Amino acid sequence: MAQVIRRQDTQGKPHWLQRVQSQAEQIKSKEDQASKKRMQHFEQIDQRRQEAVAKEEEIRQIRDKKIFLAVGVTLLVAFLILITLLFVQGL
Repeated sequence: MAQVIRRQDTQGKPHWLQRVQSQAEQIKSKEDQASKKRMQHFEQIDQRRQEAVAKEEEIRQIRDKKIFLAVGVTLLVAFLILITLLFVQGL
């Protein structure tokens, strides 16, 4: 047993450890690439979401302008009717 331990000390790292360490860099590289790919996917999803939010905001602004115009026209018509009624009663 002591000879096996001494032999390991003189020869460096055990073979299985060297193999695992050499594979670690490859695995890390593959995981980094996979992580970047996933992040790109999430960024694309976020970009589509932001575009949808911007489009909804634009639609809301157009709708609000139409409502504002309709209220303005309604108030103007009501004011003109009131003025006409007051003018007709005054004659």
